[in-house]
Amino acid sequence: MIGWFVRRTPHPEETTAFYRDVVGLPLLRTNRETRMFWAGETMIFCVGAGGTTPPRFADRTETTCIPVFRCLDLESVLDRIRAAGQPVINDRQLVRGRLIYILDPSGNVTGFQERYRFSRRAEDQTAFRRYDAGENVLPGVPPMPPDLYGLGWVVCWFEDEPRGIRFYRDVVGLPDSGNPTNRGGALLSLGPTVLLDAKGGGRRQPAVADRTQANNLFILRVDDLAAEVRRLRGNGVRFVNEPFAAAGGKLAYFADPEGQVIGLQERPASSDRVEDEATGTC
Repeated sequence: MIGWFVRRTPHPEETTAFYRDVVGLPLLRTNRETRMFWAGETMIFCVGAGGTTPPRFADRTETTCIPVFRCLDLESVLDRIRAAGQPVINDRQLVRGRLIYILDPSGNVTGFQERYRFSRRAEDQTAFRRYDAGENVLPGVPPMPPDLYGLGWVVCWFEDEPRGIRFYRDVVGLPDSGNPTNRGGALLSLGPTVLLDAKGGGRRQPAVADRTQANNLFILRVDDLAAEVRRLRGNGVRFVNEPFAAAGGKLAYFADPEGQVIGLQERPASSDRVEDEATGTC
């Protein structure tokens, strides 16, 4: 399942303040120049130094690898975003919800979506059930704002849509969620309440030599990093960073066929991080 979404920027201070004070994500810990926020379930949203200043995006399709947060009251979240002066670049009314995309202080795109209660999508129903039962918590961590659930989607835009979908489904191994799509693409599972929304109409990303050069990436939890690296290498996958140890775990980063960076992390069974301890219950 997804464990982390990482956003890097040359100016992380304002971006950190936005996700802490405006969006309302609880701050878990600080690791050097990286701030780690609880993003619902057992997920972490990281803001760190690195990356580049993006161009001024006018539409969500001009970038890729966008985090989209699941809201319980989108209008309430939107009020805070507007009060902070962050621009809304897309506002879409969907059959089963409403979806907006905004520019955060780093210039990167973030989405917020409210799914309506009548949605029969399994991920929506699981999120509603866990929220109603008071299960979307981490022991000792402050709760989410009442209008926010946490990370719900990662949107990736591909120049070659079929190839991108095949890569994430057949090579990475993300299962098809079984959800129909309205305009092509695919919805692949990243966990019980999280989807990878793979779409066409994007552009290839410039190749990077190190993970810190990528503005946006997500990291998957794995049980055996060495085995996953061997399997992916056997399928011709290019690794951006070879496996290394960091902060009590093992990490490796690879690129998809269009240059998007993805991470793999194996956390030790002895980890005392609250999100690691909770993975067996979510």
